[in-house]
Amino acid sequence: MAIRTPEDIDFSTFPASDGQPMAETFANQIQMVDLEWALQTLFGRQGRAMTTAVGGNQFVYYNPFNGRDNISPDVYVAFDVPPPAPPKWQVWVQGKFPDIVWEITSESTHKEDVGRKRALYARLGAREYYIYDPQQETEPWFQGFESRAGRMEPLPLLSSGGIMSQLLGAELRPVAMGETERRPAGTWLRVIDPRTGEPVPIAAEEHDDLRVAQERMALGERLRVSLEERLSLEERLRAEAEMRADAEGRISVMAQERADAEGRTRVAAEERADAEGRTRAAAERQADAHERISVMAQERADLEGQARVAAEERADLEGRISAAAERRADLERQARVAAEERAARAEAALEALFADRSRRQDDGSASE
Repeated sequence: MAIRTPEDIDFSTFPASDGQPMAETFANQIQMVDLEWALQTLFGRQGRAMTTAVGGNQFVYYNPFNGRDNISPDVYVAFDVPPPAPPKWQVWVQGKFPDIVWEITSESTHKEDVGRKRALYARLGAREYYIYDPQQETEPWFQGFESRAGRMEPLPLLSSGGIMSQLLGAELRPVAMGETERRPAGTWLRVIDPRTGEPVPIAAEEHDDLRVAQERMALGERLRVSLEERLSLEERLRAEAEMRADAEGRISVMAQERADAEGRTRVAAEERADAEGRTRAAAERQADAHERISVMAQERADLEGQARVAAEERADLEGRISAAAERRADLERQARVAAEERAARAEAALEALFADRSRRQDDGSASE
């Protein structure tokens, strides 16, 4: 019971495609893509990714003498066949028919999917066959079969509404999902990971997880840069504080020296008065005393000059301390501006990423 294709296609060369759209509806296309992605992920988790081919929506030829004897499963799995799936499946080349096939059905194809295709898949050697209607226009909208004695016999539904596939080692279960920017709300056939009991992630979910991880990494990078800038600023502030403390220490030393000089000046004045008193008793001692007084007066003038220089240096250091405080305030303003600019660039990059993704989706929809 062959499924034959239109007469206007040259099948003598066993072409890989008939140029027709991937699926009848957008919902069917989403289901096909999600199912292929989830199956590949499942086999990766099971350690069977390198020995299992996952494909679909391509010609499967089963008669080497007539290319019109072909069928095109929406999704299929072939065990013990290294990936990727070939662009066209020729049973006599691959050595077998795919082990599991899926038809994403609709009201217009349901009768053929449960009738002629079910019988043909059994005859060609498929071991399991599943029919799913994502729009729920048909009844029943989810069925599973396994090959027994050359016939496709029904598989029982579980209490969850799913069907256990012995070949996959996993359950196939319809799961209600809300509307997102990439898909309408509906009930979609999901592959359930037996280790977690949760649906195997589809491409859109893995993309969302990746986006969240990238956002967290970007935030961590911004925090790291901000911390480094803060540490650098604190280091500069510590250095300036040390310079200020050193300057204040020098000012203190000079103040002590000034006080010592003033004390010495007072002592010199007292000695001068004593000398003057003694000079009145003797002229020779008076001349000597006058000479000593003159010398001490000069020393006093020198000390006062040093005191004035010390006062000027102190004023200069206080000016430098004030300038350092202004630089610190300026650095803090620059750090805030830099943080705001990095946040703006990160936001612009995210907007560009969303815009690019939306454009690709639009291009993909246009090409379909």
